[in-house]
Amino acid sequence: MSLILAGFYRSAICDLFDQVGPQAPTLCTGWDAKDLAAHLFLRENDVLSLPGMLIPALEPITVARTHTLLARQNFDQIVSALRRGPFGPTIMRMRAVDRRVNGLEYLVHYEDLFRAQPTGSVERPELLAEERFALSDQVWGAIGGVGRLIGRRSQVGLRLARNDGAAEERVLAKGSPAVLVRGNPTELAMWLYGREADVELIGEAGPLALVNEAVSRGM
Repeated sequence: MSLILAGFYRSAICDLFDQVGPQAPTLCTGWDAKDLAAHLFLRENDVLSLPGMLIPALEPITVARTHTLLARQNFDQIVSALRRGPFGPTIMRMRAVDRRVNGLEYLVHYEDLFRAQPTGSVERPELLAEERFALSDQVWGAIGGVGRLIGRRSQVGLRLARNDGAAEERVLAKGSPAVLVRGNPTELAMWLYGREADVELIGEAGPLALVNEAVSRGM
């Protein structure tokens, strides 16, 4: 059976939560594993929390509802609920949202948790080569929207190129001068979400600075 990006990384991050426990570090500033699990749960299941994740003026509402969730449920309960997926009427259950948004959300936050752990203390899920490549294809298909946002912000040309065996490029923003960012799809996703990533940036100093500034503003 083919792997679906969002479902695979939902399961993977829940397994990793179980391994590392609630106080494990993450790459998300100020968050431990417990905070990250609460964020993912509320994002999918609490319509009153979601706006504050996108609009800074509403963030206090999200913070308050996070505190309420953590007071009512322990870490294991939150992870168990997260593993089952969203419940009730929510856009997060829509197939298009799952494919274009949830997959990247779970991928990036899985990496936020995995990469913050001591070297050698955790292992990634075992995958066949064709499964790994199929997931990479889905990441490549999903990062276009995020990349176009970065391109519009930076007001320069922006292209992405895969280096994982598939000779593909994607124009995210037309223009000259332009910046080319090369890496495997997971590293490209991490870079677009403002994380440190193993990518190669090619371009002149001015356009590179504009693109990096746009990325640093986050999603």
